[in-house]
Amino acid sequence: MRPVERRLIVLARPPVPGKVKTRLSEHLGPEQTARLYACFVRDTLGKLVTLVHTHVAVYHTPGSPEEVRTLESILPPGVPLRPQRGHTFGARLSDALGDCAQCSATVLVGTDSPTLPAELVHQAFDALRHRDIVLGPATDGGYYLLGARAAAPNLFRGIRWSTSAVLAQTVERCRELGLRPAALPPWYDVDEPDDLDVLRGHLLALEAAGEQCPCPYTSALLGELVVPSDT
Repeated sequence: MRPVERRLIVLARPPVPGKVKTRLSEHLGPEQTARLYACFVRDTLGKLVTLVHTHVAVYHTPGSPEEVRTLESILPPGVPLRPQRGHTFGARLSDALGDCAQCSATVLVGTDSPTLPAELVHQAFDALRHRDIVLGPATDGGYYLLGARAAAPNLFRGIRWSTSAVLAQTVERCRELGLRPAALPPWYDVDEPDDLDVLRGHLLALEAAGEQCPCPYTSALLGELVVPSDT
């Protein structure tokens, strides 16, 4: 029997100083923040390319050819890189799902959660065997993962992006459209300076418990980061 075709899209930005993680950049400075974000990308892809029977691609935000090459240089070999299309975040999500209309299941993840276990992505694909949509709730009110069995062009209409209402509004849209959603366990993004403390604490707890580090590139860089003085 031919394996079920599953498509995993990783949404990423070129790791350019001043253009990624702007809230962290105010705390760490543009250069350090870009280096940290590059580690997020490398750790995320390093785990997800190991999923079996899953086609992985990276969809990037707009950038100059040089900026896009910077992103391409940190991707695992053989992972295709494609531009995101659309003027709004919702339009880009909808377009990405539309690209995979012939797949049996499509999952989209970001690169803001370097500790995210690959097992949660595997659970998302399993959930799509029985549900139309799967959502991975983020602790900030958004979601770290979205999956669908088919294109959903109206799912993202009217969503107030970058607010704590994103998840709730998306669930409501599912109800309006008659789509059956599934929910994964919540996870955290790293967007704010306080999130770095959560990340460090999580990694220290895993180390103390003898667990394998889920984000080796990020962990190594965290020990080198210097917070610029305000003076």
